[in-house]
Amino acid sequence: MSSSSIITCMQLSYELCLYHQYTQRVTSVYRVLNASLPGCTMFSVTQSSKSEFLDKARQAREDRKGQKDKENSATHIQALVRRFLCRCRLQRQIR
Repeated sequence: MSSSSIITCMQLSYELCLYHQYTQRVTSVYRVLNASLPGCTMFSVTQSSKSEFLDKARQAREDRKGQKDKENSATHIQALVRRFLCRCRLQRQIR
């Protein structure tokens, strides 16, 4: 065998290994979803699990919005405190 054919075989082997790992991950994710959503098949979901999923998504969205508001509030408070301290420092330097 020539070196180029060996390299090609090694590349094919590596790609096959990656494909095998990918299919295993997809299969395991499908199993987890199937176990967590009773009545769920690969192509259809019962109405109750769909509404539960939408409720969870809405709740997660609201949680993220609350977290973002909290971070924005903290940043605003920090800016106000820094402004106040900077004014105090500046007044001391002027005197």
